[in-house]
Amino acid sequence: MKTIVRTERSETPVMFLQVPGEPEQIRQAFDRLERIVGSRRGRKFYGIFNAVAGTYRACVEERAGDRAEALGLKHGVLEGGAYVRMRLRQKAPAMHDEIVAVFEELQETDGRDRGRPRIEYYRRRGEVDVLMPVVP
Repeated sequence: MKTIVRTERSETPVMFLQVPGEPEQIRQAFDRLERIVGSRRGRKFYGIFNAVAGTYRACVEERAGDRAEALGLKHGVLEGGAYVRMRLRQKAPAMHDEIVAVFEELQETDGRDRGRPRIEYYRRRGEVDVLMPVVP
C-alpha cells in the first residue's frame, strides 16, 4: 500500500525541454537533458505534464552559474505551494506506467488545485515523488 502525504514545496527555478506528451518523446527529452547538463550528480530532475496542451516539460533545477539559453534550454519556475505526494520505488520502465496510475488516483484528492501542474520529482534512480497540487 502506498502512502499519501501532504507536503509544501518552495518555488523552484528550472531549465527545461518541452516536447509532446508521448512516452518515447519524453524519454528522449530526459536523455537529451542529461547529456546537456552532464552528470546527474547533485542535480534535481522534474517532469511536468500539461494535459490541456498535451505537452511535457523535462526539467532540471537551476544552479548558480547555469545559463539556460546558452545550453539550448528554456527557463521556468515550478510553482510552490501545497501538494499531496505519493512516493514510488520501482525500476523503469514499469515505474512510468505506475506514475500514470498514481496521478489518476491522486486526481480524486479533495481540494485539488487545477490551476497548478502536476509534478514528478525524480529523487534518484528507481525513486520518484508524484505530486498533485491542492489548495492550502
